[in-house]
Amino acid sequence: MMLAADMANSVANSGHSYAMTYASSQLTPAAALTEKFAGLQQVAFLKRIAEQEDLQPLISTLQQIAVHVLDCTSMRCAINSVPEQVGVVATTIEGFLDSLPKNRDDPDAHVQDERFFPRMGRTHIIMPFNVNYTGKSIRTVPYTHQDSPSLRLLARLMTTKFLHQEIREKGGAYGGGATSGSGVFQYYSYRDPNSVETLDVFDRSVQWAVDGSFTDQDVDEAKLSVFSQIDGPVPPGSKGMTRFVHGITDEQRQQHRQRLFLATRQSLIESAQRYLPEDRGESAVAILGPQNEKTMNRPDWNVIEDIDETLVVHTSN
Repeated sequence: MMLAADMANSVANSGHSYAMTYASSQLTPAAALTEKFAGLQQVAFLKRIAEQEDLQPLISTLQQIAVHVLDCTSMRCAINSVPEQVGVVATTIEGFLDSLPKNRDDPDAHVQDERFFPRMGRTHIIMPFNVNYTGKSIRTVPYTHQDSPSLRLLARLMTTKFLHQEIREKGGAYGGGATSGSGVFQYYSYRDPNSVETLDVFDRSVQWAVDGSFTDQDVDEAKLSVFSQIDGPVPPGSKGMTRFVHGITDEQRQQHRQRLFLATRQSLIESAQRYLPEDRGESAVAILGPQNEKTMNRPDWNVIEDIDETLVVHTSN
């Protein structure tokens, strides 16, 4: 039961991440899976399991899951090794795979949830905190899209030149900013004494970007920051994992890098105009924090007072 306790404690330490994940889960199927396996839904699920006295139903369920998971047909393996050991390791892995059952002839390479549909809206999840963790997500474009690098730079630029000052220095939060990736543009605030006021800051940051209230030098500084991240040292155990996990090839990474290098102030303005205004696309908001009169009894807010309610799966009728 330590896992359940650890995850519950992590909400207070990383509440902004849980808020962003929950908001994004309303917009894309991939984010919905992330929420289910690593978000508030997982916290609520483990909490429910920890409260069970009879674990036999859980054991039976795990045995049924094992039949599907421990199937060599649906497994892929990655090896990170010195050249001299690749043959030995590969033989060992092949032996392990051969020992597993093969119940599927031609498994589908992609998981699709036909029940999923985007749910734009605002959710306030009541938590026993004295401060708020805020997340807002906007559905944008995938990594390989030509506008993805501009959105990535915009997130860095808006964080350092606008959001930090407004959310932390003026608003009193421990931190705040924006990030872009996996098809969503995300805002966040951390240990924030404000709630809906921070959402107004997010909206004002869009107008700041659309108006081009930044310089060419600001763009260059954002590029340096982003390049220092993508060109940083890669631990030996992580080499090749971007392609293995996400399917992003070296050629796609280089193209993304080249587009980052060629991005201009004008391309950032155009991307901000194209994706970030409220009336241009799909967005969702989540706040984790104490009860708040500004969200209670409001038709535009969904207030969740019990974390178990996050386990409700929203599907189309």
